[in-house]
Amino acid sequence: MSENVGVALHALSVSRFVELTDEVLQGLGTACVIGEISELYPRSHLYFKLKDDNASVDCLMWGNLVRQLAFTPQAGMLVQVTGNSSLYRKNGQFKLLVRSMQPAGQGHILERLEQLKRRLEAEGIFARPKKAIPRFVDRVGIITSGEGRVLHDICITLARRNPLIEVKLYAAAVQGREASASLCQALRQAYADRVCDVLIICRGGGSFEDLLPFSDEAVVRLTAQSPLPIISAVGHEPDTALTDFAADLRAATPTAAAEIVSFYPYSQLQQFYTQLTERLHNLIMLQLDERDASVERLQLRLQASGPLQQIQLRRSRVAQLEQQLQHLLVQALQVKTQRLQYLQQALLTHNLERRLGADKERLSKCTQQLDILMAQSLQGKFNALQHVLQQLIACRLEDRLQDRKQALAHMVGRLSALNPLDILQRGYSVTRDLQGKLLNIHEAFPGQWISTQIAGGEVISRIEELKLTN
Repeated sequence: MSENVGVALHALSVSRFVELTDEVLQGLGTACVIGEISELYPRSHLYFKLKDDNASVDCLMWGNLVRQLAFTPQAGMLVQVTGNSSLYRKNGQFKLLVRSMQPAGQGHILERLEQLKRRLEAEGIFARPKKAIPRFVDRVGIITSGEGRVLHDICITLARRNPLIEVKLYAAAVQGREASASLCQALRQAYADRVCDVLIICRGGGSFEDLLPFSDEAVVRLTAQSPLPIISAVGHEPDTALTDFAADLRAATPTAAAEIVSFYPYSQLQQFYTQLTERLHNLIMLQLDERDASVERLQLRLQASGPLQQIQLRRSRVAQLEQQLQHLLVQALQVKTQRLQYLQQALLTHNLERRLGADKERLSKCTQQLDILMAQSLQGKFNALQHVLQQLIACRLEDRLQDRKQALAHMVGRLSALNPLDILQRGYSVTRDLQGKLLNIHEAFPGQWISTQIAGGEVISRIEELKLTN
């Protein structure tokens, strides 16, 4: 009994125990830790885990320190952090309070994902033509877990927006080792059934590792081969999986995917149905009215165009045409007779042989004059050509051309000596800021990015230290 009392007198309260433990942890000083970022939660501060193959630790980095980082931390990134151990006294949770962070390369998981993404992009898996998501959907296939809240949220959204849409579940594991094979099996079953208008492959939010099955190569390739329009809705807004690139459309959340497939709410569909019914009724009545009017017009035309009346009209028309034809024949005969008489008189008044003889004589004279003029013109051109040749010989064009070439070569040599690029070949360089302005030592400052042009290229660097010379 006395031993129990002694223990009670020396026992620590939970608060005191946690306080002492926190003091011991803080006494360990600053630690430098390298690991892979996992379960990243960016809020006003940065909550994440650092892990390796055997262990993980919760980390916290205050918002003012996060904003000073020169890069954006991402899940799967390999980083090196410095900080102090701490114990949150309310729940006794151990954390590493991070003061600084710098990249240490890509994590193994993220690196494999990036390599897979680049390989699939090179094969054109993500560039295939995207199928349009239908606006009117009768049945949607959901590829997800049958036990999670995702299916419930989708069903609630569809029931609220359009209860006429039927949901067909293709149950699959969405995390763990068996998830990839289970998702592939569900996809194959949906493709084989071909009873849905659109498919949704989805799951709720989770850690970076939880979403990895949706970036599995087999799942991504099978998603890209979908014969049906397919939507990828994995995690929440910042989460991404490779199925997002392979699907015909990416939705930020499974609920957003349900809203997409129920594009028209039930109330709007009812309104469409009422409008279409009224339009169809109006069109039918309009067609009936037009048909009635057409029948009446045909009846009137039939009455006005009986067989006996048509025969009488045709006989009158034939008689009229016979009279017109006879009149036209008489007029044409008279005109032709008068024309013939005129031509006979004109032929008699013109002596063709005499006129042809005179024309031949004039043609002979013109030919002789043309020969003389051509001979004179050719002689003049020949004399002018000889004169030009003599002038060309006197100018000694070859000698003058050689002099011009030598002068041009001399000018090219002088111009090359002034070329700034030749100066660079002799080891000189030109330094400017990134706006292209020549750098002055009095305007430069540490941390400034500069561009140095040297022979063969350009070097981009940052000023670490400035030294003034006399």
